Amino acid sequence: MLDFKRIVFICMDNTSGSIMAESIFNSVMEQLDSQQRIGVCSRGLVVLFPEPLNPGVVQVLEENELSISKNYSEEITARDVAGGDTLLLCMTDREKKMTKERFPTALNLYTLSEFAGEQGEMHMPFGSDMDAYSEAFERMDMLVKLTVQRLLGIGRKNENKENE
Repeated sequence: MLDFKRIVFICMDNTSGSIMAESIFNSVMEQLDSQQRIGVCSRGLVVLFPEPLNPGVVQVLEENELSISKNYSEEITARDVAGGDTLLLCMTDREKKMTKERFPTALNLYTLSEFAGEQGEMHMPFGSDMDAYSEAFERMDMLVKLTVQRLLGIGRKNENKENE
């Protein structure tokens, strides 16, 4: 089992991908023994003011009966990335790079796909139809569940690799 006390899901504006990942992660954590649970939040890299969540994301989460922790976006701060017991998971390589540039001392920084042991990035289908949001949800659900398996030391990805 990897020893993280908290996960921060990061996307560009904290209205879509990171919110979806946080909701799925919280749902999985509710099913675990309380001693296995890990704290989670979501943040955005560019949040000039609190924005409402993406309606497509809200709809797909509601259709899958998942709770949403907040109704507005929040910007990432130095406090969010502090400490070696926090896992930082970005949706894309660009967001990972931006996080590293903004917080050069951040540890445990990965893309969600990278940490889950999968290829490709997690992109949201902004402005697309609900079928596209449902497809994005399915991929996010798979990536988050693989992440939980890795955190708990179960499943196919159980190796500790150094973060670049």
